[in-house]
Amino acid sequence: MTEHETGRYCHELARELFPISRSLSGPGVRETLKILRRELPDLQVHEIASGSPVFDWEVPDEWVIRDAYIADVNGERVVDFTAHNLHILGYSEPVDVTLTREELEPNLYSDPEQPD
Repeated sequence: MTEHETGRYCHELARELFPISRSLSGPGVRETLKILRRELPDLQVHEIASGSPVFDWEVPDEWVIRDAYIADVNGERVVDFTAHNLHILGYSEPVDVTLTREELEPNLYSDPEQPD
């Protein structure tokens, strides 16, 4: 495989994997591992039950997200998990509230150098 072909292969694999919503465990991880096993047939995968101790850690519960967004006063989604899977912090708790910008601000995580 040439360097160009390798780059194209890696890019296509990344395009396939990126949209999958993954946390530490759950369906997104299983889907990812299924794709990786297609590419690496000898890959061994083991499942460990939530709550199991692993060294100094405990395997967390599965976190499954279906939808998440922040809407403006007109109902338009300005932050939308379905548009970009990094628009939500993993293991976030569901809420259905109306907040002012000031009330919302402490719960937002962003780069101060990129305020928009």
